[in-house]
Amino acid sequence: KSGAHRAHYIYENMIKMSKISYWLLNKHSLMIRTLSSSKSLPPGDSLSEKLFLTPRIHNLLYDIIDKTPINVHKSKFRKPGVAKIELMTDEQLEKALEKSELKTIQRLQLPPIVTARKEVSKPVIEKDAGLDGLFARDQKFVFADISQSQSNKTRNIVVREADGTLRHADNAERDRINQTYFPIPLRTLVLPALFRQEEIRRQVQSGDLEYFFDRACIQFEPDDAKYHEVLRTAYDLILSSKDTALRALESLECTRHFPGLILYMLLNKSLNCALLYFLKHEKFLQLLMLLQLQGFVDAGSIKDQQKKLFEAFPFEKILTQKKPLDTDQKIKVLSLCWEFSGEDKDIQKIIKHY
Repeated sequence: KSGAHRAHYIYENMIKMSKISYWLLNKHSLMIRTLSSSKSLPPGDSLSEKLFLTPRIHNLLYDIIDKTPINVHKSKFRKPGVAKIELMTDEQLEKALEKSELKTIQRLQLPPIVTARKEVSKPVIEKDAGLDGLFARDQKFVFADISQSQSNKTRNIVVREADGTLRHADNAERDRINQTYFPIPLRTLVLPALFRQEEIRRQVQSGDLEYFFDRACIQFEPDDAKYHEVLRTAYDLILSSKDTALRALESLECTRHFPGLILYMLLNKSLNCALLYFLKHEKFLQLLMLLQLQGFVDAGSIKDQQKKLFEAFPFEKILTQKKPLDTDQKIKVLSLCWEFSGEDKDIQKIIKHY
């Protein structure tokens, strides 16, 4: 009985937290989401972080995900079993729906986009010539404060080199020592082969990208320069061709990694693939969100004609109601798509078909 009571208590508190989280999302709060050699703009530069932390843009990035429960929670690596059917009262059904909503919110927590960590500006603490030659040149001593009161970010870690130099550990050494004494499950000390250039290319070509991005979130900290490099490589390969981009959008649309790809497309002027994808699937609400995001990001470079169309369209009213668009509204959305797509023949062909 005590075990059942404890499980019920935990479940009730999870439901309360899901309601609080949902309220925070609707209030445009970022609280629950922030807890967790190319010329293209990096996915973790200061502009990306600024846009990601802007409540209005952040909320649109979250809302653009396809949150259909059957798609969000579908089995990725196992064959679905026999469907389980239960008879429920209205109260039981309400609790089951709340539990499903909680799982959806937890599953779709956005990986934070932050600026890459910088190395210590003045790493050398002292140099003791008396220690030079005391141990082999290919060895070094690492001293780390492993007390539980320190976090991985604030932990003091220093390195004594063979020539007597005492310095602060660099970022790679800090990550290695932290993982050694405070291991994170599934994170490895040696970089997995999955994140090598040729393997990233293979993953992108296969189109099954959710595991790749999930594994990257486990292996790296959000502010790790290597994490940004891996993301940039993957995104650039995705955007290398229209077919590859469309496959990636389809693969990630119901996952927490979809907003990161959309933001990268926005910042690197490669939004036509996303416009084409939503047009093909007749997802006008997502199209509307995408166009509004482009309006926020490119506010300074919007042409006069595009600006007039933006000002005449009731974005907020439609997105707040979250109802299907009527025919007139769809025509206006298609007009905006035509203006922003430039000379993309595939997009113009679909719009003419409408």
